[in-house]
Amino acid sequence: MNGLVTLVVTLTALTTTSASEDLSATLARGWEAVTAGRYAEAEAAYTEATAIEPRSEDAWLGLQLARLSREDWPGAAVAGERALALNPQSYWAQSRQAWIAFNRGDMSAARSGYEAALALAPGDGEMTLGLGFTLARLGEEVAARARCEEAARILGDDPRVAACREAAAAVDPYPIAAATLSGSWLGNAKGTVERVAAVSAIASVRWPEVTLWAGGTASDVVGLGATPESLGAAHLGVELRLGAFTGALAGAFLTSDSEDTDGGGVATVRLAVTSGAWSFGVRAGTMLLPSVKARQLDPFVALSVGAVTLTAGPELASVGGERLLSGHLRLDLALSPRLGLWASGYLGERQNPADGDGLAFWTATDRFVGGYRAGVRWAVSRSVALSLTWRHDLVRTSQGNGNGGGATTSLFGGTLGVGVDF
Repeated sequence: MNGLVTLVVTLTALTTTSASEDLSATLARGWEAVTAGRYAEAEAAYTEATAIEPRSEDAWLGLQLARLSREDWPGAAVAGERALALNPQSYWAQSRQAWIAFNRGDMSAARSGYEAALALAPGDGEMTLGLGFTLARLGEEVAARARCEEAARILGDDPRVAACREAAAAVDPYPIAAATLSGSWLGNAKGTVERVAAVSAIASVRWPEVTLWAGGTASDVVGLGATPESLGAAHLGVELRLGAFTGALAGAFLTSDSEDTDGGGVATVRLAVTSGAWSFGVRAGTMLLPSVKARQLDPFVALSVGAVTLTAGPELASVGGERLLSGHLRLDLALSPRLGLWASGYLGERQNPADGDGLAFWTATDRFVGGYRAGVRWAVSRSVALSLTWRHDLVRTSQGNGNGGGATTSLFGGTLGVGVDF
């Protein structure tokens, strides 16, 4: 029995030693690749190291650095979170997380990260400079100037200090007022189904963590052999951004020359939370019209890898007591800080769809059974942005019995919008 115990202990020690040697060699291979600029090779080595020993802080720090160097911001953030879970006092993990958040555009998280790093290393010039740039992006001119000057005392004639000062001087003081004007059209050339034309004007005021907006939409619905309907909507909404959490609440009151929609209302709420590369959320809405009541629930999950974000989820709806189900998928691609492309599609049954807060209602009992959209967003300058969307929908027309059981036809349309910051 004593011999067996000795054998087990010996084998355990040998296995532990072998794993330790494998980990050290893998970490060394990853570091050599990083210093040589072979970041894909470094990421592979550090990923292997995390598999050998998931509790190795060095392995996660290396993976964070490799992904950061490849500008895979979501992936780097995930690795940084694992490193901080092992050592909350890690300066390297915390400082890199701040830089990652800055590059992802999450200035609130970047600010928290830089402040946490400075708590671990007071007087650090790099972190002070990073905080100065972040405060400038948050619109806090006085605080940004103070941090830039503090960085100057630490870093001397570093050219980045001048850039920090310029960023602070260029701050647009909050609140920032903005306006958006958009026009939409949806229909088909044959006129065999309803056509919708709409125009929306939205004004907003935003602070770093809150945005308020209000506006109106006017639309005109024309159907073959049907009485035209003019619809107006007044919108109100608020969005709150607190670190990884985002919440929005919006409502609209409707007026129309049709008794089916006049005096109706729509309310929507959207909640989302981000953790590393993943985001989870839900959008829910209620539409109350004199002629019909509808509810909609849209849970979703999103994954961001580099410049690409993929979002998917089901859409559950109840319209007049009837239950409808569809699924949606969306792909966003950030080509640059100023230019972005996106495409989305859905499959399943929808009825009376409201296009977000544009509220271009489809008032018939036709069924939308599938479609896609594609769009481009272009920030022409710091104060002007343009957007263009193209859409194609398949609609099963109503046979007069309200169940959309007729023939399937195609609809085409688009939206052109312009936004201005004042």
